[in-house]
Amino acid sequence: MIEINLLSTLTIKNYITAEFLEIDFSSGTTAITGETGAGKSLILGAVSLALGGRADANMIRHGCNQMEVSVHFDIGNHDSTKNWLEKNDFYAEGECLLRRLYNTQGRSKGYINGNVATMGQLQDLGKMLVDIHNQHEHQSLLRSETHQALLDEFANAAPLGEKIFNLYEVWKGLNDEILRLESSEGNSEERIQELNSSIGELNQYELSEKKIKLLEEQHSLLSNTEEIINEINDVIDLCDNSEDTTVRQNLVKAISILNNLKVKPSSLQSAEELFKNALIHLDEGLSEVYSVSSKIETDPKKFETIDGELKSLFQLGRKYKRSYLDLDLLKKELISELNQLSKRNEIINKIKSELRECVEQYKKYSGELTILRDTSAAKFGELINQQLQNLDMSYCSLKVQVTQRSGEVVHPKGQDTVNLLIKTSPQNPYKPLNKIVSGGELSRISLAIQVVASGKVAIPTTLFDEVDVGVSGKTSDIVGTLLKKLGEKSQVLTITHQAQVAAHAHHHMKVTKDRSSSGYKSDIKTLSDSEKVNEIARILGGAVVTEKTRLHAAELIALAQLPDNESSRHSNINL
Repeated sequence: MIEINLLSTLTIKNYITAEFLEIDFSSGTTAITGETGAGKSLILGAVSLALGGRADANMIRHGCNQMEVSVHFDIGNHDSTKNWLEKNDFYAEGECLLRRLYNTQGRSKGYINGNVATMGQLQDLGKMLVDIHNQHEHQSLLRSETHQALLDEFANAAPLGEKIFNLYEVWKGLNDEILRLESSEGNSEERIQELNSSIGELNQYELSEKKIKLLEEQHSLLSNTEEIINEINDVIDLCDNSEDTTVRQNLVKAISILNNLKVKPSSLQSAEELFKNALIHLDEGLSEVYSVSSKIETDPKKFETIDGELKSLFQLGRKYKRSYLDLDLLKKELISELNQLSKRNEIINKIKSELRECVEQYKKYSGELTILRDTSAAKFGELINQQLQNLDMSYCSLKVQVTQRSGEVVHPKGQDTVNLLIKTSPQNPYKPLNKIVSGGELSRISLAIQVVASGKVAIPTTLFDEVDVGVSGKTSDIVGTLLKKLGEKSQVLTITHQAQVAAHAHHHMKVTKDRSSSGYKSDIKTLSDSEKVNEIARILGGAVVTEKTRLHAAELIALAQLPDNESSRHSNINL
């Protein structure tokens, strides 16, 4: 048995008769049994709620204000789930926890990995993880997209399907671009005139960043000329040109004093050298100051010219809602747009040529997929019908119908729709599944389909209720055999009333309901081997379990564990 443990834990609080339940599930097939009214359907109902199913206040345990359910999945290698979680910003390494709260005021809250989620998001994720089959709910079997996925998996159509989807994505991108270009065609001439006018206006100015920064520097200098001259003169006076003693004079005097000392410690020699270096640096600094002072000019006309240029650039920037430093970039953008508009027809024709080539490729591969689907549909239907006969539904005939889509040139799934049709007697026409079969029959049909599909469909956990309704004896044994085989490649939970079905399960849980001071309370327990014998004996013999029924139960379990037992020989499919 492959270790697939997708649905690992279900936690239920204040749901119907369950006060608090934390249920751990294992890989393989798990049978859930219990006396009538014990609440066996609690598990299916709670899982459905956690996955965004319908809720109402009657589901809340009596005396409580709120119910809460959560399901934890180990998504290990389930790539489609990981991709969905990443795409919707719910990803947590290897984790997938869905949680649902509902109170008596009808307010519902959903969470995925601790983050708030809508009911739609819970439902979308749930469709990828769990398939529920009971009297009221067959989540995937009634959807046409599921029928197509089943057939494509059976036909090993994945390589073709991937090519078709990739071509669809290319087609969609090209088609959207053509629509965008053509939708603006009516305004193109007017826009070209606008662009030419704007580019012409911008061309009247030198807009390079280097030129503008030079203007800003000159403007700043000219606008502060008088202040700069005064400050420079102060520096010159302080250092070299004052009636009072200057910095330079004092420095020269200090050097002379140190130089004339008769006895000079070595440390003063170092100080003298530092003063001499300071004098050199002071002279160099003064030289630069004198040079700048000689070059500074007061030129009101030049200032007015530069000021006018900057004001014009500022006004131009306001007009185009850009900083004047970005006007050069704007001009380049406008020129690029003008070139594109001028070449629009050339671009559209080029894209249309690529589009035609894409459609031809699409038709080639989608045609191959149609042929593959047509040739596989008959075999797929034949194998399903063989399983339906084993499941005591020989009165039914299932057909896999492949029809061409109407009105769609390109579709991500190819040019076909696939539907599973059924008739319940030879003289009746084929009709959709939901039109003519009961809940129990749909569960058995789903079981037959999944057995034939050999567990290829990507939904890893299946919950069955009433799959054994209306059958007994040999057929029940076959149902149990098929459920067990299905559980070897996926995770299966089945609520059953049949001892033969429970005997085949890899694991067995029992639901009980007891009365307490706070009302009825449901509980669930995973059974040991001896407890499983007693429970199957109860199903066989009723309330009073005798040694004879225990022996019968033990024999059923022993036969179910044999690799070549009688029931397995009824199955025509080896998983």
